[in-house]
Amino acid sequence: MHPSGVMGMGMGMGGGALSAAVVSTRRWLSVRTANIFSREGISHARRVSWAPHTTDKKQGAFAKLARSNFNDPTPQSFFTGTLLRTGDGSLSATPMSLRE
Repeated sequence: MHPSGVMGMGMGMGGGALSAAVVSTRRWLSVRTANIFSREGISHARRVSWAPHTTDKKQGAFAKLARSNFNDPTPQSFFTGTLLRTGDGSLSATPMSLRE
């Protein structure tokens, strides 16, 4: 240490720690650029493409299905068959008309 109390650059622990830090920052970092989905049978894009939020076209189709039976100006029932009363009192649908 200098008599004035100031430590020089090459003296003491400070100089050694500084040179060690410089050496450690000179190492080259390897960047992994391998395609992580190349070994899989189905690509990542195809695996997630079924989700309804992936494209606007599919999102529109799902929204149309979701609201297809609500706020319809001319509501019509999808069921056109005959209801058959069973022995326990419940109703069940039958596609054919019953003969008398």
